[in-house]
Amino acid sequence: MINDKEHIFILLLEYIEGTISDGDRANVLDAIKENNEIALLYEELKAFHFQKGEAFSNQINEDKAWQNTLFQINDRNHRVKTKMSTWWLPIAAAAFLGVVFVSYKLFINSPENKVDTISKYIKPAPLVVTLALANGTKLDLSRKETIVIGNKQLNSNGQQLNYKTVENNIQEWSTLTVPKVLDYKLVLADGTQVWLNSSSNIRFPFTFPGNTREVYLHGEAFFKVSKNAQKPFIVHTEHTDITVLGTSFNVNTYNADRAETSLIEGSVKTTANDNEILLKPGFQAVYEEKGGFSVFKFDQDDVTSWLHGVFYFHDTKLEQIARVLPRWFAVDVVFDDQSAKALSFSGAIEKNKSLDTFLANLKATAGVDSYFKANTLHLKAN
Repeated sequence: MINDKEHIFILLLEYIEGTISDGDRANVLDAIKENNEIALLYEELKAFHFQKGEAFSNQINEDKAWQNTLFQINDRNHRVKTKMSTWWLPIAAAAFLGVVFVSYKLFINSPENKVDTISKYIKPAPLVVTLALANGTKLDLSRKETIVIGNKQLNSNGQQLNYKTVENNIQEWSTLTVPKVLDYKLVLADGTQVWLNSSSNIRFPFTFPGNTREVYLHGEAFFKVSKNAQKPFIVHTEHTDITVLGTSFNVNTYNADRAETSLIEGSVKTTANDNEILLKPGFQAVYEEKGGFSVFKFDQDDVTSWLHGVFYFHDTKLEQIARVLPRWFAVDVVFDDQSAKALSFSGAIEKNKSLDTFLANLKATAGVDSYFKANTLHLKAN
């Protein structure tokens, strides 16, 4: 077990950078396993990008840099939250001058960095999860209630819909729509569970009388499909069809010309035009209109983090990151300075935190300014 705190911090950085010796690697792994605070620090160091750019370093007053920063520790599954002890700060500063960990709380309360909040200007319309039935009836699922319609009993608790219905040979298709900001869970007739992300919808039948179980998805959803070898489950998207017997996987179709299928367990077959890909767990099939299919390994925590209200990004262009903000915070985004689109970041956005947190981090780490006008968030590099 490692006892010297400065040594711990430096070894964690070396471990993450891949420059650690074999002997020290074993000590670091033991420390992470045995000490919860060290484990939390390690997880956060992995999640956040070290800003090492020379231009950024030059503009920081080394004597005051750490007075205006704070490091927030979140465990990877987002169930336990704590704050880093202050002893880490001078150690971190000594270990990596110019490397700044940003926290909204100290930044926003610093007299030199007092800024008006953006969130107070955002006034989104009422957010309602809706279910459109085959007969044209629209139901509000945002409330906790039981609704009986014909031979169907719908049970909504405001966050999840399940139902009971009489099995028949008629497929009555309905569409469940989740607006910006919210997410929702649907339990289908066969027991399949579907978690829908913000700005998504799914078209589904109340029963599956035929030889297949088919649904249509727009947006993003995580599926946990009930096994039935005699009746394959098929997810149709704009570009691809995903066929499974029983498995867990994530589908993302937010980008109009792209569809991502990420397999957690089991196996799936995804097809587009005449192309077919059979996935193994831990692999992701990405279909693009111009380039067809590509297959990659993926980080399960990153892909499914939205289920816990977190969006992770690694060396990602600000233009791509900004696409999440309208879905999660119900705010339109424009770039006053087009060069800001190309800036790359690593870190996380938490849905249950104020948008100001993310904006303050952008300003402190990369000098990206923001202001709010006519219900639109403007971003520009200073």
